Amino acid sequence: MKECCQCLNNSAMPYVEIKDGLCNACRSFPKIKNVLCKCEALERSFLDEVNKCKNSRKKYDAILGVSGGKDSSYVLLKLVTKYNMKVLAVTFDNGYLSELAKENVVRSTETLGVDHIFIVLDKNLLKMAYDTSIEINGAPCLGCSQIMYTAIMNEARKRGVDYVFHGRSRRQIFGTYGLNKGERPFSEMYQNEEYKEALLSHYAYADSEPLPYIGYFFYHDVTQEEMEKELDMHLGWRQNKNKEEHFDCTYHKEARDMFYHKNKYALDINERNYDIRMGYISRQEALKLSRNDTES
Repeated sequence: MKECCQCLNNSAMPYVEIKDGLCNACRSFPKIKNVLCKCEALERSFLDEVNKCKNSRKKYDAILGVSGGKDSSYVLLKLVTKYNMKVLAVTFDNGYLSELAKENVVRSTETLGVDHIFIVLDKNLLKMAYDTSIEINGAPCLGCSQIMYTAIMNEARKRGVDYVFHGRSRRQIFGTYGLNKGERPFSEMYQNEEYKEALLSHYAYADSEPLPYIGYFFYHDVTQEEMEKELDMHLGWRQNKNKEEHFDCTYHKEARDMFYHKNKYALDINERNYDIRMGYISRQEALKLSRNDTES
């Protein structure tokens, strides 16, 4: 087994190739790093996207998935107050949405005067998604993300909304940059034909061409402290007492342990790798944090 000398990847991991001491992700990352540092150009590009979305003849300019966590709550705040967008907020209950997250969603949408819907996902379909995901990588998280992605695209199609925004962080978006994971999002999940058939029968638009899926944090680099300050000031948003990053999901710790048990590396390894490639932490610091995560 070969290890990347820059990040935490090794040649035993899916999609990872080590050449001359560097993995394919580290070799590719300088291209996107150069783009991510051009804040003014990114803001102009984001304004172009916003202007495409705005349609006075439609009830909503865009749809946004809101979990009650920090990132999606912040995106909702900015789309409405800074960019004056007509947003439909959608929250998917996967059976593990924490009560504090639900309270944050209700408080945020009511404060902003935004239309909001809770959608309880089908239990049988969720079980199939979780089982398929666990078979792939030991944890249900991939399946959860995939079914929510499909569901929000389906909801947008049903309501005639042409643009979908999301609150995935830069660490989540770019942690796997440079790894060849297939052109279709969540392509691994579609290898289970039984699950694919169930998904298509449940969501009428599951096989349609995806709508534009716009990541706010692709264009904006915002610190955790900045987000917390604005959310507290404008929305009364609250985090749990331990300040856990994924407090909106009550099953996250178990999922993290399941993933490590199967793979012997941390669930959030790609997020740590992003921090290394951006120069925020060293490889040794990232190793220590990953060990702490798997031991806690």
